[in-house]
Order: sequence, then structure tokens, then C-alpha cells
Amino acid sequence: MSRIRSRLTYANVISTICLVLVVGGGSAFAASQFGKETIGTRALKKEAVTPAKLSTKAKAALTGPVGPKGATGPAGPAGAAGAPGSARAYGETSNDAGSLIEARSKNATVRHPATGIYCITPGAGIDPASAALLVSADFANSGTSKTIAQIRSTNIDCNNGELEVRIWNDGAAKDAQFSFLIP
Repeated sequence: MSRIRSRLTYANVISTICLVLVVGGGSAFAASQFGKETIGTRALKKEAVTPAKLSTKAKAALTGPVGPKGATGPAGPAGAAGAPGSARAYGETSNDAGSLIEARSKNATVRHPATGIYCITPGAGIDPASAALLVSADFANSGTSKTIAQIRSTNIDCNNGELEVRIWNDGAAKDAQFSFLIP
């Protein structure tokens, strides 16, 4: 303690008090010059306050009434064509003659050489030797839920370049409606 008293001079005391006022008291003095929760515009950096930092109440105070809707502008240029769809060919056969319903067909034709036998010829760009064919019996127009649509892996009744589909109902060949898809 005697060591501190020996250094306790008038100049040391005044410099310590000034240091405390500048560091701690200066901030308190500056803060006392503003109202509660207010900061002057000169104290803010440019674009320091963004809409995300405003309260809902402050945003509502800044929002005015909605103005009238303007006229629609001109249409922009057409964009690039999109990627091709998942179906390269698809269609649906009728249950009487096996012909393709044109309104629901794309890139394929169907031939009906005999009862229960349908030959599908894929359109341009589809190799029948490597094409995957999916078929599904249409039960609503086939008369029973026991109808089966089957893809034949080897052509017996169809020509080369055609995909063969057979229709059965309880083991008997029968004409029925079915849908097909070549992805």
C-alpha cells in the first residue's frame, strides 16, 4: 500500500479520472444525447438499415396504398426447346380391330394379324431390337380384370422390326384394349 501512495500524485489522479471519463463516461454521455431507442441519421453508415432489419410495425408505416395495375408488357422471345419427354412412342389399341387410336398415339403403328395378337411397329429413331416395351391391359374396355397383356420376346406372328403383344383372358386368346409405352 505504501508503494501505491508514493506514486499517487496529482497528475496520476487527474489522468486516471480523465481516462475513465473518456472510455466509460464518454459513451454514456453520447447515449444520453439520444432519445430511447433512437439513432440519428448522421450516426448510420449508408445502406446500414435494410428492410430485413426493420420491424413489422416499421415496414407497415413505410408501405403506402397499392397503385393501379399497369398494362401487360409485350411477350418475350421464345425459350430454348426443353428436353425430350420420357416416352419415345406410346399408344392405345381399340378392342375390336386392334387399330391405333390416332388421338392417343405417337411414333408407332399397330397391326392386328389375328385374334389376341398385335404387332407394334416403332417409328423413326427407335430400334425394335433394343427398345423396351411396356404394355398394360385396359380393364375398363376388356370386359374382365383377368385379361393379360404380354410382350413376346421372340416374334412368332409378327415381322422383323415389329414388337409382338399377346392378349389372353383366362388362358384363351381374346381381343382386348391395351396401352403401350416405349421409354
